Amino acid sequence: MRSPVVAFLGPEALIVLGAAALLRWDALLAPAAPFLPVFPPLALAVGVALAARFGRGRVGFALLALALADRALLSAPHHVAVFDAIAFLVPVNFAILGALPERGLLTASGLRRAAALAMQVGVVVLLARPEQTEVASALGAHLLPRGLTSWTPVADPALAAFGAAMAVLVASLVRGPDATTRGLLWALVAAFLALSVGVGRPAASLASSTFLFAAGGLALGMSVIEASHAMAYRDALTGLPSRRALNEALHALEGPFTVAMVDIDHFKKFNDTYGHSVGDQVLRMVATALRAVGAGGRTYRYGGEEFAILFPGRDVGGCVPALEDARAAVEATAFTLRAADRPRKRPKKPKRRKNANQVTVTVSVGAAERTPAEAPPDDVLRAADEALYRAKHAGRNRVMAAGRRR
Repeated sequence: MRSPVVAFLGPEALIVLGAAALLRWDALLAPAAPFLPVFPPLALAVGVALAARFGRGRVGFALLALALADRALLSAPHHVAVFDAIAFLVPVNFAILGALPERGLLTASGLRRAAALAMQVGVVVLLARPEQTEVASALGAHLLPRGLTSWTPVADPALAAFGAAMAVLVASLVRGPDATTRGLLWALVAAFLALSVGVGRPAASLASSTFLFAAGGLALGMSVIEASHAMAYRDALTGLPSRRALNEALHALEGPFTVAMVDIDHFKKFNDTYGHSVGDQVLRMVATALRAVGAGGRTYRYGGEEFAILFPGRDVGGCVPALEDARAAVEATAFTLRAADRPRKRPKKPKRRKNANQVTVTVSVGAAERTPAEAPPDDVLRAADEALYRAKHAGRNRVMAAGRRR
């Protein structure tokens, strides 16, 4: 399984933290100065194009929120009320985008989100008027001791909004790692850094603010690429790498390896009897058991009820014990089917059922090694498939290894 750190520290983090470091390192910033004016519109254009191409509405509207915030600050660089309104609205938008499901850009939901952003532009314009001093002063309130917040010009209401938005995004990442949510989190960090550059500063500070907003936009664009890569190379149901990932791994290997094909016994009959939702539970259960395979094996979802396990640098004899352990682990794992009268929510004091319908699942495994070392990977897969069919014909729930290929 992926390290939990990856859920938070992806390429998006490198982009934002690198941009912040660049602004503080004058020796690097000076040569890059001629390109700084081009970077923000380029990052926005790339991000919006990726969001539109892959239907990532949350990313598209987050990019738009960053762009509007940057333009507003540039249009009124010395207006404290505009700054405070922007500092409050940006995290509110990100919290909403982080909590809502994906609904695309050019959809009814997308139009509603666009209308909401347009209304916020009107709110900022209204707050810029002199007669709105009461609301403006509320947004700019400093309730905490100034010693705690003197390091940033962001007012306390906006700090609370940033904290709440980051909590929403972090909680979402803890529940399930997701590239889009990670992109939103680091774009929000970039927005906070951009706002912390200050208000009423000289043009150099405004340029730094724009640069950091653009870094957030680039992080969002990268999150689209990351999410698209995950869709192509990772199975959504089991979380395992997909068949495409296996094919690339096989063709990248040089020298010996062993590959095992694993098939769930009687899965079609099981699916027809108990339904596809229970079938999905079986697939996840088997995936969990196979993921823990020893001997350095890497498990992939091959398709349907089939899995593949790749053992780089291993001969088949050294892999069979690990495959036997994985097969036994699947057989030993039983789960209870949901009864027809079982409540959807778990009760505080669940009652034990004496006649609970428990189901066990078995798998058949065929393994083959690459011999000679230059044999095509497709030939090794074919040999493993043949061994799998022999395991099924021999009674299922067993491991069979192909003979060495000469």
